Amino acid sequence: MADFQTALTLLLADEGGYVNNPADAGGETAFGISRHFNPNWAGWPMVDHFKTLHPNLKDLNAALVADPQVQLAVSQFYKFKYWNFDSIASQLAANKMLEMEVQFGSGTAVRIVQQGLVRLGVSIAIDGSLGATTIHAIANTKEPDLLHALRAYSVLYRFHRVQAAPDQAQFLEGWVFRDTA
Repeated sequence: MADFQTALTLLLADEGGYVNNPADAGGETAFGISRHFNPNWAGWPMVDHFKTLHPNLKDLNAALVADPQVQLAVSQFYKFKYWNFDSIASQLAANKMLEMEVQFGSGTAVRIVQQGLVRLGVSIAIDGSLGATTIHAIANTKEPDLLHALRAYSVLYRFHRVQAAPDQAQFLEGWVFRDTA
């Protein structure tokens, strides 16, 4: 069964630390957590405190990574808001699904995996529910095929996102590299 901490470690390697890119739709973010979309996250007061102590971005990120309270807030945020994959047999699929939930929104990963399963010939409803039928289908699909489908549908999602919000096109190349990893 999939392990949250393993998936989180990989996710955070991609999400990075603190950034504030005005072109990013999420605006100010810490470990991938957008202040714009998550203004009540328990970690923001700690981030704000460290920003006053460390105006240099490199030092700020080092301090945030080293602080156990910040890291606990990050872990709790992702576990409670996005993790629903303990029952997935493939750690690699669960890793990708956590990333998709974070990047695309809650419930999106399950719909995408169901779309991928249908494309692979599995008869399954695309209902966004991670029930017994979807879990069984994931477990009985060859892992390389499942991962290929997850990557392909992630890339398609990104292209649709850029079509809807052309100002986000500057991020497309990085997203596609991330999605296909």
